[in-house]
Amino acid sequence: MSSKEEAEDLVDVIIIGAGFAGVTVARELSQRGKRVVILEARDRIGGRTLTENTDFDCAEPLELGGAWVHWLQPHVWSELTRYGLDLNVCDDVQRVMWFAGNQLHSGRPEEFEALIGPSMDIFVRDALSLFPIPDRPINVITNALREADQLSIKDKIEQMHDTPDVVKELLDGFWSINFNCPSNQGAYTQAMRWIARAGGSWQFALQSCGQYTIKKGTIGLLKCMLDDSIPHTTVHLNTIVTNVNQTGKYASVRLSNGKELHAKYVVVTVPLNVLNRITFSPPLNDRKQQAASTGQASCGIKLFIHVRGVPSESFCAYASSDYAINYVQTERCSSLNDKITSDTSILLAFGPDATRINVTDRTAVAKELQRWLPDVEVLQVVCYDWFHDLFSGETWPMLRPGQLTACLSALQEPEKRIRLAGSDYASFYAGSIDGAIESGLRAARTILNELESCVPL
Repeated sequence: MSSKEEAEDLVDVIIIGAGFAGVTVARELSQRGKRVVILEARDRIGGRTLTENTDFDCAEPLELGGAWVHWLQPHVWSELTRYGLDLNVCDDVQRVMWFAGNQLHSGRPEEFEALIGPSMDIFVRDALSLFPIPDRPINVITNALREADQLSIKDKIEQMHDTPDVVKELLDGFWSINFNCPSNQGAYTQAMRWIARAGGSWQFALQSCGQYTIKKGTIGLLKCMLDDSIPHTTVHLNTIVTNVNQTGKYASVRLSNGKELHAKYVVVTVPLNVLNRITFSPPLNDRKQQAASTGQASCGIKLFIHVRGVPSESFCAYASSDYAINYVQTERCSSLNDKITSDTSILLAFGPDATRINVTDRTAVAKELQRWLPDVEVLQVVCYDWFHDLFSGETWPMLRPGQLTACLSALQEPEKRIRLAGSDYASFYAGSIDGAIESGLRAARTILNELESCVPL
């Protein structure tokens, strides 16, 4: 690159992806006067969050991707405080339905907790010993952690020999819902990280992932953060990156239209399951490539369903990961139901495998719901298929057995002028908006340290 080209073309940092990780990096760098360019393949910002108006006639838009926040999540909570954003508080569930032994049961939440609680307590009892400092899960990799990391959720459940089969079935359903994948795909250690973050309490952990949403939507927070990066950040939508090269003095990024851009650093925020869609020269280190080739576990669906004919009580319903839809609840954010007529309501549902059901087929969705609610009528379904999206390939990231101890440290390691950032690569709340912000802060800090120390790579 000539000095003339350098003056006209070179920026400090190119960020691939305009989700929470990318926007966090942009804000942190731009506020220190660095020139930043964000390249986003989609026609919108947000990554795996998507705040969208629908014709459900709700009082508020729906969150088709990441949605929930909690004060246990320090990074996102700090951002909500910084920008003074208000929250929706989700209503409590009044009734629980569950399948066990092919039989449908129903009871109050305390009855369901009494059924699964003793076995769940056993399942999670090693969380704090495995992760005594939950925000640094691989600070010290013990033999116990390596051994535990080889287990899937299903493996661990099967080791609980004194647990009745019907309760094992419920544990399988509970964890496959939280992983958004079949229980044999998700790592037991990933579950224990989640429990350790809540002080060892599975009840508190459950509350932390479904109690609060942002009144202005996730897009409201993201726009506040992006506004704080002006005027030093430029965002280009509909811009697909094919290659990242760092063989020369600077890094170069090639676009699908053949154009090349140049920067001192490149931050790649694409999810792990699509990391291999970008060609790196030289290649990423072996463990990064291994993790990208294997991919993380989540492969499910999240859908909102406008229905007629459900109980007036707020409810949730569980089933094992054998079901195409294995969790349903009344949408518990009251404001979303404000404009819904008295005889209809919105349900929120999840399934562990996006390939098992065609969510555009209302009849297929109704058939699954009628397992719990025989008289339900499905009026409309709204869902975004993250698993088949070329730029995500997954829902919220959940590690597979062995990946925590084998791959996470490598995924977080800088490679000269390249950094990975995103919820997939987070230490603390991996799988959430909080994790995306955390990893963005880490990437921005390491780049700023190098830019401002003038240490040559």
